[in-house]
Amino acid sequence: SSGINAEYGVLFANKGKHRGSQDKGDETADEFECKWYINTLENTTQCGRKGYVMSYGWRYCNKFMSNIELFTEPGQRWVNSTSYCLQYALRDYINQTNQPSCDGMMEVAFASHASCYINSGFCDLVKHSVSFRDIEALYSIYSFKDFLSLQAFQQIF
Repeated sequence: SSGINAEYGVLFANKGKHRGSQDKGDETADEFECKWYINTLENTTQCGRKGYVMSYGWRYCNKFMSNIELFTEPGQRWVNSTSYCLQYALRDYINQTNQPSCDGMMEVAFASHASCYINSGFCDLVKHSVSFRDIEALYSIYSFKDFLSLQAFQQIF
């Protein structure tokens, strides 16, 4: 939803200043960490090794965070902002759904990817990447096979 896009940037900018709610996904309110995908999402949905949480969300979070030094400073800000936005969308889903499902979570996750990337400044990052360092970093992180799924294909085209 568009509320996610408008609010995540404010929360990211004020990270750590808004403790208090007891939402299932509250861990992301103060600090996004890759363990959140397992501790909160996987524990809530139990989708298993091949589900979105383990095979995509957690895996890419770890890949981005363990390779953050490959990015320029603006690239690192983009990674952090995008990561927070993606987790915020999923946090909203598990908090607003009586029985979160693996399929529902994957649908929300893929639906939020494009808007999180764009609203975090992806276009500017790529456009102004004079040294191509950020583009090379992205290329080294992504697995080509992940772009072969129907959901990924629909996002690209």
